[in-house]
Amino acid sequence: MSTAVAGGTVAHFVTSNRGKAYINDWYNHLPANAKADFKSAALDVYSKHGFDTSDQKELNRDQLVDQVAREMYAKNNSGAQILADRMDEYKNLAKNQIEEEFIQKTKQLRMEYFKENAPKRISEMENRYNHIEQYFLQQKRNPETA
Repeated sequence: MSTAVAGGTVAHFVTSNRGKAYINDWYNHLPANAKADFKSAALDVYSKHGFDTSDQKELNRDQLVDQVAREMYAKNNSGAQILADRMDEYKNLAKNQIEEEFIQKTKQLRMEYFKENAPKRISEMENRYNHIEQYFLQQKRNPETA
């Protein structure tokens, strides 16, 4: 959750228990890949909402939340500008939408990784299991070499 991404950390994007469980699962299995994917997902969310992602230091999560809140309000109110008294309500909705977009993008990247690397990973697992079997077969035949 403390992995730095554009505009903050993963924790700035993911706050629900569901989101945390998914993110932690990905990180626990492949931390190096997860970190890169978290960064990519954050940039994708910013880009999706019209932000220039060429200078990541300029990206600000609060600005992203405001932008998404305005987009949501305009969509629900025929393009009207958001009213000040509705801003907090729409910011909360925007945070949920941003979290979902972030999770879905990391999920997509994770699936792409596994599809690309599945044959290699399966081969590695088969080799590991074969080595284990060979070790125990050797032990059966020659117990004093243990």
